[in-house]
Amino acid sequence: MSDFKIIEVTNNDGSKAVSLKGDWSAEIVEALKSLDFSELNFVGFDLPDFLGFSSISKNISRLAISGVDGKSHGLENFTEIRSLLLDEPIKPAFDISCYKKLEEATLTWNKKYPADFFKLPRLRKLKLRHFDEVDCVVIGESSSIEELSVLESKIHKLDGLQNIRSLKKLIVAYARNLEDITALSGLGSLESLHIESCSKISDLSSIIKLKGLKKLHVEKVKASFDNLDWVGDLSDLSYVYNEAEVVDINWYNVFANKTIREFTTRTHEGYTITDDELVSIASQAGRMIKVIERYPPKKKPMITVEFDN
Repeated sequence: MSDFKIIEVTNNDGSKAVSLKGDWSAEIVEALKSLDFSELNFVGFDLPDFLGFSSISKNISRLAISGVDGKSHGLENFTEIRSLLLDEPIKPAFDISCYKKLEEATLTWNKKYPADFFKLPRLRKLKLRHFDEVDCVVIGESSSIEELSVLESKIHKLDGLQNIRSLKKLIVAYARNLEDITALSGLGSLESLHIESCSKISDLSSIIKLKGLKKLHVEKVKASFDNLDWVGDLSDLSYVYNEAEVVDINWYNVFANKTIREFTTRTHEGYTITDDELVSIASQAGRMIKVIERYPPKKKPMITVEFDN
């Protein structure tokens, strides 16, 4: 008896998904032919390759592969997919640029994948792990990406990203070699920026030039800001979380920006300000504070302010 399991699920959007677990058998495909679904998930599945699924491949719009022991042959037949998850590189490397209808992807990068992947015309959301180039020039070939996450990469600089005029949301995290983020200053369309665990960044000033920014998250960096006066000039900014040390904080200038709903920042060693003082400054700026919270460490405390108006 074949050792496999087919799990059927209805997604929130009403579409049907099937997950496969266990070992390959020709019986699986015959069973799948009788089901109505558009999402296919391989989870902890052992198979020689994906050629056995060619007869149903054109019906699949979402494909997810995680913990699979098998070769990549046959994956190029899933030409109708709009969403792709490849949790780890599958060997041999195949031409992932064959997915011309792809709109979103989560990939662990393989340096043998063709750079033309980034030119896919419909690709809007991309989460990329272990990208091993020193810069982002090939990613910058995209003319369509709106949301980009670059995680656990080897990049030293963000050069190339300034060419993605469509980019609205950027997450860069656990890039331990990243030093230069000056390319950010060319991203006039960027609305959301998240930088985390990039300890070699020495200069954050490029962030100041992001005039369209709505959300900013800076966490676990060693660089600092001289001041936060620029926060008052970002007319669309609603959320700030900043763990970078700040030398000088003009609270009135921050509070006077009435688009800001939640503001968190690290201060600097020896800095003190009372809750009453914050409330008074907010009142002068025409704001009403809903919540004030403080976080350790005591030497360089973090302060969060949330507003009612």
